[in-house]
Amino acid sequence: MIAVNDAVESIVVARVTSAVRAEVSNAVNIGIKSAINQITDEVSSRIQRQNNLQIYGCTTSLSNAPVFDEYRPITQDEINMVKSALPGVTWRRCTQGHWYAVGDCGNAVVNSKCIDCKANIGSSVFEFTYK
Repeated sequence: MIAVNDAVESIVVARVTSAVRAEVSNAVNIGIKSAINQITDEVSSRIQRQNNLQIYGCTTSLSNAPVFDEYRPITQDEINMVKSALPGVTWRRCTQGHWYAVGDCGNAVVNSKCIDCKANIGSSVFEFTYK
């Protein structure tokens, strides 16, 4: 009878030990998941605060920028700087003399409107119908 009791006790201990291990493992996993969630929340919160500060800094800079209450046409030097910054672009003028750029081969493949005066610009047949 002692041998049977020892065998039963061994089985019970093994099952209890297995259950305890599972509970401990589950508790550890829950603790790790909780810690990861807390870290993730903290990092997200810090990133959001950093982004808000950067946005606030930009809007503060804009609000302190000078306001021009008069129209100042672009100078030829400014036009030349823009042209030199965009090599490989063909520059054209609309019928009212406003500059626009044509990329790739420099031929017109699209009809459009001048953004300044709404004059027709471009073409759809590789030639400029509006000079």
